[in-house]
Amino acid sequence: MVPTVTKQIEDLGLASAFSGINAPALTRLAILIGHNDVAKGAFSPHLLVSEWDYNQRVAREMQAAASEFGLEPRVFFRDRNRRGYATEIAIAYAAIDAWDPAAIMELHFNAGGGTGTETLYWHSSRNGKKLADAVREAILGELDMRDRGSRARRSGDRGSTSLRASAHPTILTEPFFGDSDSDCDRMLEVGETGLARAYLIGARDYFMS
Repeated sequence: MVPTVTKQIEDLGLASAFSGINAPALTRLAILIGHNDVAKGAFSPHLLVSEWDYNQRVAREMQAAASEFGLEPRVFFRDRNRRGYATEIAIAYAAIDAWDPAAIMELHFNAGGGTGTETLYWHSSRNGKKLADAVREAILGELDMRDRGSRARRSGDRGSTSLRASAHPTILTEPFFGDSDSDCDRMLEVGETGLARAYLIGARDYFMS
């Protein structure tokens, strides 16, 4: 009986209408790849990759797994502009705002002789801090590195141009130091897939809080 009813529904063209019933809506998450194809950010001599290239790999892994976490990611890029960095950021975030995501993650990794995980947020954004905390905790749960905390940024601080570019909750991720032997050894164990899942877990936990 059931196969017959199903066939009748398909014949009437109603299958597509029924397929969306009770399907949960996915939450939009914008992913901005930090830096660009000319200024690629820090280079890891251990992983043999720049921030810009590495984080595209991570973003692809996020896209592949996102529906499992109830998320709809879209990847954005900061294109070169002769007017400089601030204009590049403004254009990139305008494109993101036009899509109207629930939150924004700008992907990076750190350098400069330290170790550990940190996230950055705009100092007056309560939701930005909540997102930064949730994502940082998820990264730490996966990577098990030194906790450098969620760090507030103000005008003139590193990352502040991005963090104040949108009214949507925005964070910059700095999950590890690309010039740290110990951090990079751990990243080789976890891989881009592990980091991508940590980002998705953190975003999901934020949206559910």
